[in-house]
Amino acid sequence: MAETASELEHRADGVDRPKKIAMILAERIVHQIAADDLKPGAKLPPEREMLAEFGVGRGTLREALRFLELQGVIALRPGPKGGPVVASPSDRQLASTLALLLEMDHTPYADILSARVTLEPVLAAQAAERITDAQLAVLQDECDQMRATLDRPELFAEQHHRFHRLIVEASGNHVFLLVMSSLHWIADGSVPWTAFPARERKAVSARHDQILQALRDHDPDAAYQAMLEHDRKYERYATKTHPDALKAPVRWGSRLT
Repeated sequence: MAETASELEHRADGVDRPKKIAMILAERIVHQIAADDLKPGAKLPPEREMLAEFGVGRGTLREALRFLELQGVIALRPGPKGGPVVASPSDRQLASTLALLLEMDHTPYADILSARVTLEPVLAAQAAERITDAQLAVLQDECDQMRATLDRPELFAEQHHRFHRLIVEASGNHVFLLVMSSLHWIADGSVPWTAFPARERKAVSARHDQILQALRDHDPDAAYQAMLEHDRKYERYATKTHPDALKAPVRWGSRLT
């Protein structure tokens, strides 16, 4: 049964301080979407039904829905047949929130690369134990595409991002997938060191081949070392070529949404 406005106002999930009604209502809507296993594209009840169900004012409901739209949970479609529709939050939403927090804390981009050097080799080792033949085939295709786009820096950078994402996917840990993808979005989408010169693109492609071979051999130690070497060289390259950019604080912006 839906909670009334009064119940929403006083419920605080075990915390003494009351929450804003719109935020509690947003939580309730998310819980219902998850409980009903609604897929992207599924329509939520129209406004009049939600007002009656939750017993809140129109302004409170619209504030809750706007918040969920900003989080990528729903999309608000205009028109007579429009209304709230379930969406699919992406790692860019997490990247945006994380970048906002990092900028407010004056965190330099160097910390992003340091975090990747720490986490990614461990995930590569896990991937070596769990990767499937189908995933190996996709990674092989990415490596082939990288070699084919050595003279096209923008496409090469996109494939570089996908290669790393696929390895984190193969590790089987969805939490790290979101975290690592967010770190890649924050760094690779906004800083100059990803525009590799031709020589560096060739070296990156070769290191990806070494990582892929370790994954193909299902050798966790080799995968760990290959990814560690790759990430350290990537970090050294960025430090040498763009030291000022690494010292600069992370910037939040619309490119991440």
